[in-house]
Amino acid sequence: MSNHSIGQALLERSAVIAKLEDILKRICSHGIVNVKQDGSFDTPNEDVKKLFEELIILENRRDKITSAILHGNYSTTVIYDNKEHKLIEIIEMIDSLKGRIKRVRDLITKFDEDTEPKSKSRSYYSDDKEKYKCIMDISELRNIADKYSSKKNELQVLLQSANWSTQIKY
Repeated sequence: MSNHSIGQALLERSAVIAKLEDILKRICSHGIVNVKQDGSFDTPNEDVKKLFEELIILENRRDKITSAILHGNYSTTVIYDNKEHKLIEIIEMIDSLKGRIKRVRDLITKFDEDTEPKSKSRSYYSDDKEKYKCIMDISELRNIADKYSSKKNELQVLLQSANWSTQIKY
């Protein structure tokens, strides 16, 4: 076991996952061979049993790294908004803000589409001469999305800082 930052562990886990995906492709590519009419078959370019053994070793490595990352996320605390929070809470806050930003931006897009042509009054007449007007303040929605984005960015900077300064063993 050696010490690594959570950031280093995240990078290593990504590399392991990429290797896993490559090995899976190679197993799929070489795991089925052409059977000839005489019953013999072509020899694959790679030994799929060895590839599978390597796959198991890498899966175990990924699991060990992931366990250490999770332990670090649950045990490390940082100060945000004058309160102590575990890293896992910061991660959840970021995910929540991503959802909020998406929903607000979806509303902005919907109201922009439904109130064409664009005008300051945000109203228009449909083909059947009915009048439609957006009653939501689009600029206010944009401000809300910007505030959420700003808070998310602030939390991401805090998380990145903690990821590179928090040491874990695996």
